[in-house]
Amino acid sequence: MTTKEETCEKLIESLDDAIESLERGRDECTLEDWDIFSPEDLEEIIELLREMVTKLELQLSSFEESE
Repeated sequence: MTTKEETCEKLIESLDDAIESLERGRDECTLEDWDIFSPEDLEEIIELLREMVTKLELQLSSFEESE
């Protein structure tokens, strides 16, 4: 496994953790009816992170295919 592959895997793991945390935060903000962040704002961030994960997974697949 190359350094790039390891970096992709670590980034995917970190982004997945961030997504889970933001989803929990979004749900808690909704339950508590906080006005700090709208659920829509948090959802936009979550979607952006999901897109980043998808791109990293594609990159990781291309590394694996080239081996």
